[in-house]
Amino acid sequence: KIDSVLGVEYRAQDAPRRATVTPSLLCRYTCGRPYGVRGHLRRGRFTASAAIANGDSFTERIEPDTKLAASYLPTVSGHLQYIIPLARPLELGVSGAVGPQDGQSERDVHQWHYGFDARWRATSDIDVDAELMQGRMQGSSSDLARSLDAMPGSTIVEGRCGIAQCLSYKAAYVLASWRATHWLIPYGRVDWRDARHQRGLDFLYVSRVARASVGVRLEMTSRILAKVEYNRNYELLGPQFPND
Repeated sequence: KIDSVLGVEYRAQDAPRRATVTPSLLCRYTCGRPYGVRGHLRRGRFTASAAIANGDSFTERIEPDTKLAASYLPTVSGHLQYIIPLARPLELGVSGAVGPQDGQSERDVHQWHYGFDARWRATSDIDVDAELMQGRMQGSSSDLARSLDAMPGSTIVEGRCGIAQCLSYKAAYVLASWRATHWLIPYGRVDWRDARHQRGLDFLYVSRVARASVGVRLEMTSRILAKVEYNRNYELLGPQFPND
């Protein structure tokens, strides 16, 4: 199993390294650990990473995940990063992935993902991370479903994306943390996600949400960490839910 190379959040996704309690809303699409190989190249201010894996870099699925299986073609992903030599270095990156869609056997049903990221050490004690990613799993529908899509007013029900599920998403976040003392790190983050996920008549999942998080990380000893966090969720589509 390998780490993803999409974006920058995967580098600190494990609880001891992550400043926050929760990962970002984007992390479910970029922080997974597929089976594959990866490599890195560093030349001065320039860094390149690449990976070849048997699937996408998702961390969570609605349906049970399939185990390791053969694929006709791998998923190829990469990340390019350059450090701008300002008074406080600014790291800018771009990443992407493309390959056959997971959960089906056709080579011409694709998935793709791409995005941009930035990391800035604003002062010796303040760090700011930002990331934007979007992607799509093409999916496939039965001949009947495609025919019904072209027939306005049809009363026959046949779900789209019934052969291979469809997914499109956009997500972004900005995270700022401040090392107030050697053991106290307050932080704040703003998230946004717009996603649509469908598999035939089994489910249709639509998420349009903004989230604000504030918290504090306490490095009590070299082996004991404590974190407290509050999340405010705002639904951009439909009614509000009591899910703060």
